[in-house]
Amino acid sequence: MNLQFATTSIFYSRGYIGNIGRDQAEGRTCREGQTKPTLYIDIVMQESVDEILFATLKERAQSIKVMLKYIQDAQKSKKVKATVARPCSES
Repeated sequence: MNLQFATTSIFYSRGYIGNIGRDQAEGRTCREGQTKPTLYIDIVMQESVDEILFATLKERAQSIKVMLKYIQDAQKSKKVKATVARPCSES
């Protein structure tokens, strides 16, 4: 099976791989040269530890979006000079 052209990742468990493992797994889909939108699907069982871990992931993503917006706004007002990496696709 060749996953070189995959644009979708399905996560059936958050497990204990942590954010570093998750980032690596997402990076295999959202990689340099990827021109198509990417999709991440999380299968989460209600009332389980996965539900707590998934909520943490969503909070982290929201925090990153807020920080990126702050940097972008600061760049527009010329208060800061920085390059902001853009994700493959907006989630």
